[in-house]
Amino acid sequence: MGGRPDKQSWKIGLQHPIKPESILAFFSLSGKAVATSGDYQKYFNLEGTRYHHILNPKTGYPVIGMTSATVVTDTMMDADALSTALFVNEKKDLAFIDSLKNTEGLIVDQNKSPHLTQGMKGLANFSLENFKENLSH
Repeated sequence: MGGRPDKQSWKIGLQHPIKPESILAFFSLSGKAVATSGDYQKYFNLEGTRYHHILNPKTGYPVIGMTSATVVTDTMMDADALSTALFVNEKKDLAFIDSLKNTEGLIVDQNKSPHLTQGMKGLANFSLENFKENLSH
């Protein structure tokens, strides 16, 4: 979050939710905060069902239908809260994030499809170029 002491932009690489050794997307950022919520770091499988740590507040069970949600905004607290809220969004869309000023988002749904807000692609050096090729293997 924030800016680097040398006034250069941070180079952000988002971990690929399907292939953790790969990058999902990358971009440069300065004076902003970024946070990702996902089901791929803290989870376990039990009898064919994947259980993770992000719970649907209506059911008390892990959220189904989402793999990761990333938010870029002005403060770390907002980025963290919004990425979790975006992850539990039952509509699986970015309309709420799109409606917020100075806020962008990227989600990957259970079908391994990325969805971006209008301005996400406008972030400096943004690339989602390797996403599809990293789905294989």
